[in-house]
Amino acid sequence: MELRIFQEYFQQSASEWRKNKLQNSKIVQENCVPINYNNCIINIGGQFDMQNIFVDIKDIPDMYAVYIRHIGSYKGNEDLYYNLFAKLFNWAKTHNLFTKNTKVLSLYNDFPEITEDNKLKLMACITIDKKITPSPPFGKIKINGGKYAICRLEISKNDFEISWDFLYGNWLPRSGYLPDDKPSFELFYNDPKDHPEHKHIVDLCIPVKSLEPGAGHE
Repeated sequence: MELRIFQEYFQQSASEWRKNKLQNSKIVQENCVPINYNNCIINIGGQFDMQNIFVDIKDIPDMYAVYIRHIGSYKGNEDLYYNLFAKLFNWAKTHNLFTKNTKVLSLYNDFPEITEDNKLKLMACITIDKKITPSPPFGKIKINGGKYAICRLEISKNDFEISWDFLYGNWLPRSGYLPDDKPSFELFYNDPKDHPEHKHIVDLCIPVKSLEPGAGHE
């Protein structure tokens, strides 16, 4: 089914956009068997087998966060993430910012596929529930709430890219949603160093908006 509004938004059909995304990822399209995309179980061939993956559409509230920013390449650089969060956590502890409600996230402002590596922007964040005026290199940001596609995963450090590729390249064009004009983010639930297989338990969160009523499906 051709998604007319999707085609207008991306200047190509959903199937063309998905094909281009998958050809540039580690996913092999012919091995992908999607089932029930809004509550989906997905099997993918290749290096990473995504099984029992659920994508929920949820409304989340506005969140306020403090962050430390990195500009430049970050894909696969676990030491970079560790160092950013170590600096942020140490600073946050001195300001008594941690509570039982604190959330830990990585916020992304760009698409790596269309942004030069040296211009990519990453924010390591923790949410806050009190007023503070950070000084550089730390800052404060409002993460706008709204409708998000949320996928809970338990994955290794090498599986983040293929997971994002799948969500944007395969799930999104068939989901009945468009990406909204807000940053995507990763919401972390554990320290991988404490996991027996050193895996991350994480939500991948994509801001979305519904297609116009009556739009066709592919």
